[in-house]
Amino acid sequence: MGKGSGAPLKEKVYPSVMYGNIKPIRKQPKSLPKELTIDQILQSLPKEVFETSNFKSACSLLITILFIGLSATFITLMPSYLTPIGWMLMGASVTGLMVIGNDCIHKTFSKNPLVNSIIGTIVMLPLLYPFQSYKISEKNNAEKKSTAVLNGEQFKINAHTTTESTNPIRQWATGKFFWILSIINWSENYFSTKNLSDKKDKTKAIVSIAIVYIFGFIFFPMMFKFVGVSGFLNYWFAPWLVLHFLLSTASLLPSIPFYEELQVASKLEKSNNNNNNNKGDKKSSEVEKYLVHITYPQWFEFIVKDINFSLPRQIAVSIPHYNLRKAYNSFKKSWGEYIYECTFETELFKELIIRSENFSNEIFSPFDSAPLVPDQEKKAEATAEAVSNSRTSRTVKEFLKSINWLHVIILIGIPFIGLYGLINVECSLKTFIWSFIYYHFTGMGITAGYHRLWAHKAYSAVLPVRIILLLFGAGAVEGSCRWWSRDHRAHHRYLDTDKDPYSASLGFWHSHFIWLMFKQDPKKIGRANIDDLNADPWVMWQHKHYIKIATFMGLVFPTLVAGLGWGDWAGGYFYSGVLRLVTVQHSTFLVNSLAHYLGDSPYDDEHTPKDSVVTAILTFGEGYHNFHHEFPNDYRNAYKFYQYDPTKWLISAMYYLGLAYDLKTFSKNEIEKGMIQMHQKHLDAKKQSIYWGINKEDLPSMTIDEFNNLVEKENKKLMIINKTVLDVESFVNDHPGGLAYIKMGIGKDATSMFTGEVYAHSNAAKNLLCQFSIAKIVDNHDKKQQ
Repeated sequence: MGKGSGAPLKEKVYPSVMYGNIKPIRKQPKSLPKELTIDQILQSLPKEVFETSNFKSACSLLITILFIGLSATFITLMPSYLTPIGWMLMGASVTGLMVIGNDCIHKTFSKNPLVNSIIGTIVMLPLLYPFQSYKISEKNNAEKKSTAVLNGEQFKINAHTTTESTNPIRQWATGKFFWILSIINWSENYFSTKNLSDKKDKTKAIVSIAIVYIFGFIFFPMMFKFVGVSGFLNYWFAPWLVLHFLLSTASLLPSIPFYEELQVASKLEKSNNNNNNNKGDKKSSEVEKYLVHITYPQWFEFIVKDINFSLPRQIAVSIPHYNLRKAYNSFKKSWGEYIYECTFETELFKELIIRSENFSNEIFSPFDSAPLVPDQEKKAEATAEAVSNSRTSRTVKEFLKSINWLHVIILIGIPFIGLYGLINVECSLKTFIWSFIYYHFTGMGITAGYHRLWAHKAYSAVLPVRIILLLFGAGAVEGSCRWWSRDHRAHHRYLDTDKDPYSASLGFWHSHFIWLMFKQDPKKIGRANIDDLNADPWVMWQHKHYIKIATFMGLVFPTLVAGLGWGDWAGGYFYSGVLRLVTVQHSTFLVNSLAHYLGDSPYDDEHTPKDSVVTAILTFGEGYHNFHHEFPNDYRNAYKFYQYDPTKWLISAMYYLGLAYDLKTFSKNEIEKGMIQMHQKHLDAKKQSIYWGINKEDLPSMTIDEFNNLVEKENKKLMIINKTVLDVESFVNDHPGGLAYIKMGIGKDATSMFTGEVYAHSNAAKNLLCQFSIAKIVDNHDKKQQ
C-alpha cells in the first residue's frame, strides 16, 4: 500500500508507486527565504530578551539545586520500582545545570566574567565537563563555521554529512543506543588539547581538565564511602546517563523532519561529485529548508530550562535561558510560517531510533539550518552582543530602591515565622478546624469578593455581604480591593503582554509572586478604568485603612478567636494566622501562575490561560481559567454543574438567600460557539496531519488508450474507479475480499463493482483508494489540449 507520486507524465512513462506503511504526513511549513538575514531576525525580537538579570540567574540556579535535592529525596524515600522515575527527574534537573553552564560560557549568566567562570566551573564539575575546555571548544567551532561561510563554502543543513570515524563505539551508537553519541562527544572533544594552537587557550583547557580530574578523585571515593555502589548508581551515574540521553534527544529530534530532504541532498551531492560538476549542479542540490521546534510538556520544559527552545544559534547564545521562551514566542510571531512545530510523541521517538544511523555523529543546534545570508553571519554574534551590552544596567542602590520591601517581608519573612511555629508549637484539633475555616473565609474574600464582585462585577451583593468580603479579603493580605482589582483588570486587558502586571510570558515564578517583590512602574503597567471602584465608599474606606484592617484580619482576629475561644493563643497566631496566611496567599497566587501553565484550552488557545481541575481544587474554583478569560464577567468559573467551583456555589447560595443578585452569565449558545470553534480547530489541525492523497486535479492525465496499453503490453495491475487510475499491484494479495474479486477489476472501469455491483465497500476502503492513485482519466481531445 502507498501513494502515487503525482509527477507529470512524459512519453507514456508513468512514475512508479512507492509502497510502505501508511503513516500520517506531517504538515510542511514554508521554505525559508533565501535572503533571510540575522539583522531581520534581531529586529523581530524585543531588546529585553538580551538583558541579563543577576536576580533571575541566581533564582534559576537555586531552583535547579532545589529540584536536584527533591529528586534525591524521591529516590531515597520511594520504593525501588519507582527509582527510574527519580533518575529521570534528577537527570532533567542536572540538565538545568548544563544550561546554566552554557549561559556562563556565553556570558549571559552574569555580566561579570569572573562570576561566569566561577559559577560555570562549579555547576559543570558534577557533570564532569571541564568548563574552560568546553568554552574554548565552543568558541573555536563558531569561528570555524564563520570562516567557512565567509569563504563561500556550502552552508549545509545541520552538519548532517556523515563524518568518518575510527571510533568503533561511535559507529555502533545507533538505534536504541543513539544517546551514547553525546557521551562520545564529551569524551573526545573536551578532554584533549591537541587541536588547540593558542598557548593561553591550551593552558586554560589543561587547568580546567585537571580540575575535573581532581574533583573526580575526591568526589567518587567519597560517594562510594558514604552511599556505596548503589548510591553512586542511583544518585550520580543513572542521572548522568539521563542527562546525555536528554541532550542527544533534544538535539537529534529536530532532524527527523529533514530526513527525506537530506536523502535527496545526499544523492544529489554524490551525483555532483561523481560528475565533477559541482559548480554547475550546485543549485540542483538545494533542498527546502525550514526551522524545527519540538515541544515538550511545560512542566518538563521548566525543569530542563527550555533547552528545546531553539533559535538561530548565532542569536540564541546571546539570550539568557530564562528569556528563551519569550524570545521564541516573538520569533514565532514574525517567522511562524517557516517553523515546523510539533509535540514530542512516541512515533517521533521511534523514528529517531530507526533513523539515528543516518544522522550526523555530531550534536548540533537544530536551527543551524537557517539559510542566513553568509556575509551577515559573522557579525551576528557581535550584533546580538552589542544589543545586550547596550542595555543600561541599574546600580545596586537603584536595584534596592526598586524592591517593595513590605511585600518581600510578607512573602519571604512570614513563611519563616510560620516554619518556626510549625516546629515548636503543637496544633490542637480546634485550632486546626478554625484555621481550615478561616482559610476558606479569607480565600473566598479574594475569589468571591475582590475577583468576581469588584474586579469583574459578575454579580451584586447587599451591603453587609460586601463589607464582610472586604474584611475577609484584607485578611488574605494581598493588597486593597481597589489596588487588586485595578491590576486584575489590566491583566485581562493586556493579557500576556509587557503591560500585563503579572504576565505569564515572563515565567511561572514571575507571575506567581516575584512581580509583587518589586515596585510597579506606572509607565509600564497597562491602564484600566476604575471609576466605579473610586465611587464605592466602602472600597475606598478599605483602601484608605488597608494596613490596619489587613493587620487585624490577617493576624490579630484569628489569634483572638483561638485565644478567647479555647485558650490556644500560640496556635491561633502561628496556625490560624501565619501559616493560614501563607497558604491562602500561594493558593490564590496559583491563579496567576499555574492556571496559565497546566490544563487545556477548550475555548481559545491564542493566550496562556488553561482549564484544570487540579488548579480549581487549589484555588477555590478559579482553575477553569480559560473559560474565565473568555467570559470574564460570568459569575461562574466552572460552567458545567459538576465542575469544582466552591466560589460559584457560595454566590449561588447567597443568591437563593437574597444576599446576592444580578448574577451575570453568558448564554449556552455563546459558550458553545467557542467550544465548537476550538473543536473545529483541533480537527483541522488533525486533518492536516493525515495524508488524504493527491488532489484529483493535481494528478497527471491518462487516456483510455494509454491505460489499456499499460495493462496489456506492460502487464500493469491497473484499474479505474471514479475516473481515477489506481495501481493495485502491491495490494492484490492483501485484498480482504480475496484475490479473485480484485482481479476481476484489473484492466477495467471497476466503479460499479466497487460501489455495489459486487460489494458496497466501506468508507475505510474508499479512503484507502487515495494511496494507489496515479492518474486521472481524460479523453483524447482533452489530452491534446493539455
